Amino acid sequence: MILEAVEELSPVIGTRPACRSLGAAPASVYRHRRPPQPRPKQERPPPARRIGNSNVLSGFGSEGG
Repeated sequence: MILEAVEELSPVIGTRPACRSLGAAPASVYRHRRPPQPRPKQERPPPARRIGNSNVLSGFGSEGG
């Protein structure tokens, strides 16, 4: 609702003065005007220090306790 009012006032008095008069954050208005582009999902490589299941399970009960 406030963003629409800012958009209506912006051509008349400018974006920053419209934001200031309505109490809106200018960054929010600019973000609303230009939403971020969707980025392609990137595959993550497996961690270099990954512990396999065999390493974890072999450690249990190995101490003579």
